[in-house]
Amino acid sequence: MPSVLLGWFFPFRVMGEGISFLVHELGHTLVAWFFGCSAMPAIVMTIVFAQSRVFAALVWGALVFFAVKYRHAPRWNIGLAALALAYPLVAFTPAHLTAFDLGGHLAEVAFAAWAFRRAVRGERPEWELPVWAFFAFYLVVRNVKLFGGVVLSAAARTDYQTIAITGQNDMVKVAATTGLSLTTIAAFTALVFLVVPLGALFLALRAPAGLPRPSVQ
Repeated sequence: MPSVLLGWFFPFRVMGEGISFLVHELGHTLVAWFFGCSAMPAIVMTIVFAQSRVFAALVWGALVFFAVKYRHAPRWNIGLAALALAYPLVAFTPAHLTAFDLGGHLAEVAFAAWAFRRAVRGERPEWELPVWAFFAFYLVVRNVKLFGGVVLSAAARTDYQTIAITGQNDMVKVAATTGLSLTTIAAFTALVFLVVPLGALFLALRAPAGLPRPSVQ
């Protein structure tokens, strides 16, 4: 709760927005690279160029190689095989553009889940707990508020559709390419931001039997 309240104060809000922009744009960049596009993260946007199908084919080849190499490794074999099979269906179709648009918010979800686990698991300096907890809670609250507003408020929905730093906001583009309504996408995104990071926190707090639960005081 203190982590959430701190987000209302200007210096902490600057830090929260900073980590949000950083993770968001890095997410776009990594997805672009993964699907064979040159990209470079900027402060509040990602500069992306046309896809190189040759590079995408090399990535696909690497995935197939690792899927074969680790075909007997538990869990890895299923994940790598599924990734190798699904990759061309996304990389060599317009779906890779939608994946790029989703990459920013997916990175924020993943970072928030990771930050929650880092805050409560393992032996770490005491100062790390409030730092990681603050960033995780800030990303969750920020995105739930944003997309909950898009679902529940016509004014917020209009703002999201019409006000953007460059071009259109991510989920507006996703709605256009998938044919789903913006409210549906926003509701699902808000739900993901609630379930995934908080689910990771819940699992992290469930210390294995016989081990002391990390102190969260």
